[in-house]
Amino acid sequence: MFGTINLQSFGGENMDYFSVIQTAVDFIEEHLYENISIKDVAREVGFSVPHFYRIFPAVVGETFKSYMSKRRISNGALMLKESDLKICSVAFETGFESHEVFIRSFKRIYGVSPKESKALETLPLYEKIDVMRKKTLLEKGAIILNTKIVVRNSFRITGKTIHLNQAEQVKDSLIDKFFNQFQQEKIKFPTINSESIIYSMYEYDPECIFEDDENINYLYTVGVEWQEGHAIPEGFVQKEIPQSKYALFVYDKEKNTLNGELLSSLKYEGKPITDVYDYIDGVWILNSGYTLSDKPDFEIRNATTKGITEYYISIEDHAN
Repeated sequence: MFGTINLQSFGGENMDYFSVIQTAVDFIEEHLYENISIKDVAREVGFSVPHFYRIFPAVVGETFKSYMSKRRISNGALMLKESDLKICSVAFETGFESHEVFIRSFKRIYGVSPKESKALETLPLYEKIDVMRKKTLLEKGAIILNTKIVVRNSFRITGKTIHLNQAEQVKDSLIDKFFNQFQQEKIKFPTINSESIIYSMYEYDPECIFEDDENINYLYTVGVEWQEGHAIPEGFVQKEIPQSKYALFVYDKEKNTLNGELLSSLKYEGKPITDVYDYIDGVWILNSGYTLSDKPDFEIRNATTKGITEYYISIEDHAN
């Protein structure tokens, strides 16, 4: 079975498998909405069908059929999310023979119907795989975590904002102090205190993240989701977090894991990672093929799941 193939063994002459499968992926993407078969793709790259059947998932992590289905449905889900197109139109646009087949495939992947998906707060995406980037990372020995790419609806938060200097924040742990201060202040306001989910939002120039300079300045807001009809207490502000594409990272403080991997097993410039953002900014972003967008990043903490923090990093499509 294809699951027995060890990707780490693709060395020397065998490393050419990556370029072959990249060609296959590019061919699939060019004909994504057409009625192509595994035989068509295998012929394109000069493999027999059995050989391609085994090698493709060993490199990509998905079978040919699964990859095509997820890519088409994901694109269809995004069309529904970002436009007023009807389901039958999206089904046609993405190459399905009928909207019934589209709906069945959609439910199999997302667990909900296309109509229900429009109301989802967060929509997971299945993006085109960059095989050659995967090869480069394998050769470098870099660990790139499995990271969900999602689209999240816009929403508003009510909270407190502070202007921070990064050097001062690192030196005096200003974010922790401000967060704890907010926790104490929210107790005074029942409508705010009743919310168990707390959001932290960062507003800064995305280019600053690449600078070796701790003197960057940014706005930090901590708050709860604003409910329609609720008054904004004096001294509090309302901020909108716009709809965007995000890379989602989940940190478990008790287990010290990031997306299921021990944080201490990850490296940053040859040194063990001790901070989540060291990995996100210094490793993942620089090797992911994505670019930062100009929309704010945010974090979510839930009082009912202590020690779990979700990091939403606002990104744009793969860099050229």
